[in-house]
Amino acid sequence: MRTTSVTKAATAAAVALATLTLTACGGDAVAQGSDRQPTVAQHTQSSTEAPVTVAPTAEEVDAVTRVDASGPGEHAFVLRDGREVLVVDGEPLPEEVLDDVLAPLLAAEEEVGDRPDVNGVLEAAAREAVARINDGTGVQAVVAYHGTDPAGPYYVALDVAEPTRSRGEALTAARTFIDGQADPSAWVLLDATED
Repeated sequence: MRTTSVTKAATAAAVALATLTLTACGGDAVAQGSDRQPTVAQHTQSSTEAPVTVAPTAEEVDAVTRVDASGPGEHAFVLRDGREVLVVDGEPLPEEVLDDVLAPLLAAEEEVGDRPDVNGVLEAAAREAVARINDGTGVQAVVAYHGTDPAGPYYVALDVAEPTRSRGEALTAARTFIDGQADPSAWVLLDATED
């Protein structure tokens, strides 16, 4: 069983780092593992000439945002920004995938706060996270998340146990459920219970 915990701060830091990285690359980011180099026109340059950069073709852009997932047990997970990340059966899910999947749930937790009339938003975001993992990675997921109501914080292991006031009980219920599956290694616990 794999357990993943992504805090709001870690998600925000990942988004900021990705933005800075893409900005620093001038939008010419190269997919991990790619041997493609940015396309630059080469000529003899005088000391007063600025370098000339040629914009990539549509095929080159497609090559940067797409991954080859043609091997056995390989999946191309599509991030919200359209880029693909290679996911391989039996290997931990890449942080990019986890951050991308949990970001809407963490944002919903922040937005909902202690308004019990909109806590269905949390469940919908949790279900979306599970569906994206299940559909895009070949891994099954259980998500644990938290909310707040007038009585205080509560924790949910979605579709596994009733909501509880104990974070530990919700996580234990999720882990016990995963451990009881025929192949626990094919499951991941998405832990969005941290404040």
